[in-house]
Amino acid sequence: DISCAADLVEEVARIVGYDEVPATRLAFSLPPQEPSPMLDFKKRLRNILVNCGFQEVLTYSLVSMEKLRKLSPHLQLSASPLKIVNPMTHEQEYLRTTLRANVLATIANNQKREENGMRVFEIGRVFLPRGKDLPREKEMLCAALSGSRSRLSWHGDKQLLDFFDAKGAAENLMSQLGSEVDFEAKDNDGFVQGRAVDILVAGERIGTLGEVHPKVAHAFDLSGTVSVVEIDLEELLGKATGVKRYQPIPRFPSVTRDIALL
Repeated sequence: DISCAADLVEEVARIVGYDEVPATRLAFSLPPQEPSPMLDFKKRLRNILVNCGFQEVLTYSLVSMEKLRKLSPHLQLSASPLKIVNPMTHEQEYLRTTLRANVLATIANNQKREENGMRVFEIGRVFLPRGKDLPREKEMLCAALSGSRSRLSWHGDKQLLDFFDAKGAAENLMSQLGSEVDFEAKDNDGFVQGRAVDILVAGERIGTLGEVHPKVAHAFDLSGTVSVVEIDLEELLGKATGVKRYQPIPRFPSVTRDIALL
């Protein structure tokens, strides 16, 4: 396997022993590292979501056209994804334009293995085509909830995670980031009508939240209710102050009384 001078040097070093090669310092100093606000922000998001009971998943940036089309059974894709010139398999032909497809596929794979009560999230880049230019890369967050709200117990009936649990998770996340969040009802083809909202911070849309439409769930072989939260991290980064507002304890706590009138 020796084809050049470097290969010969490597073999000599291997035979003599790498431990015998004296260590030398770099001839120059390393440049100072520039701070990355997005990198620190993503670490913070991961800590918050893990503390809320979520588990992080990592999926491939390449998907199939079939998987993307499952997200919108009635509509054409808003943007044609970029196709790889020499894909290894037809399951990984295109650069993903959303994290939702892979996250739903992850939920489906876990359901087939009888996993119950899933809260998962992924932080990663999506690639949006821009004509003949290079695609625009956006940092996104996608979280999904499905299954039992808590472990099965003899002390109560089984309660399932639903749209309002996803909404509560989004509110909790924004509260930890020090951002005021609002929700605006807006129908989405991939969500159940009446259970889909836009997530607003400072009056601007930063994401969407909803319950997965039954047809989409059937396409992904999902069972039960699945709710999804998608957030544009680039939009959220500039609006997350990180300052929590203090709310004093009420001076006059509420009192519950039972009054019966005859």
